Amino acid sequence: DVVNREVTSASLSNRGKYYKDVLKLTLATKQHLNTIISSLHSLTPKKLPSIKLPIVLIVSMNCHISCINLVDKNVYVLQDIYTFNYPKTIKEIKEGVIDDIMIGF
Repeated sequence: DVVNREVTSASLSNRGKYYKDVLKLTLATKQHLNTIISSLHSLTPKKLPSIKLPIVLIVSMNCHISCINLVDKNVYVLQDIYTFNYPKTIKEIKEGVIDDIMIGF
């Protein structure tokens, strides 16, 4: 099991840092994916797209889940899977925000 994640606080985050974190996570996950694929000697090209690695970026109370996979030789796809907010109040918890978190993971 492999997952890459980045956590930052809202006070320190800005648009530039967000994109830097996304780039860093994506490149690191791409490297992990390449390592996994190269170690699987019985893997056929047809099964390559089925190997997907998750990426989790948490910015303050927001969580962004993506995944990356190799669809062809040197062709990678980065997909946004789910975005949700962590609850900040008891009211949000009672309204079912926890369900959003469960769906995301």
